[in-house]
Amino acid sequence: RIQRLLVNAEFVKYRDDLLSQFQNLNREWLRQYLEITLHDDKVLSDPLNEIIKKNGEIYCLVTDDQVIGTYALHKLGNGSCELCKFSVAADFRGHALGKRMLDHAIGRARLKGYNTLLLLTHDKLAAATNLYRKSGFTEIESHPDLTDHSGRCSISMKMELEP
Repeated sequence: RIQRLLVNAEFVKYRDDLLSQFQNLNREWLRQYLEITLHDDKVLSDPLNEIIKKNGEIYCLVTDDQVIGTYALHKLGNGSCELCKFSVAADFRGHALGKRMLDHAIGRARLKGYNTLLLLTHDKLAAATNLYRKSGFTEIESHPDLTDHSGRCSISMKMELEP
């Protein structure tokens, strides 16, 4: 059953009818691995105003009307954007969806004309951090356009994008 669902999974640009699934998946992921901060709550409560209306994008990986993965590209300054709200549903982990989603996010960032893709992660998230490294992200000390609003991230990473 999972294999059939994975084959049929498609990326869908955020729509209002996906809001509760987007919120629930991200909150579940945060509770499992880290914690939900006031900043997380603000963004998840109103992604339309906090991401999309600020020239960002949200994509959901959907199969049989079920959101099984999410990510957002949040516009920053100077031709850069941040990859955030990157999560995969617990039942679907271990099937390379993270790689599929990351590839899609990198492609979208390129299409949007960004030259740098940034992200914040935590050393407790070894699998995700390894995925980012394998995909070409490198660790950086800091970046002037990247702010850790949650106060919990220990690793900053970037990928230079070629058009």
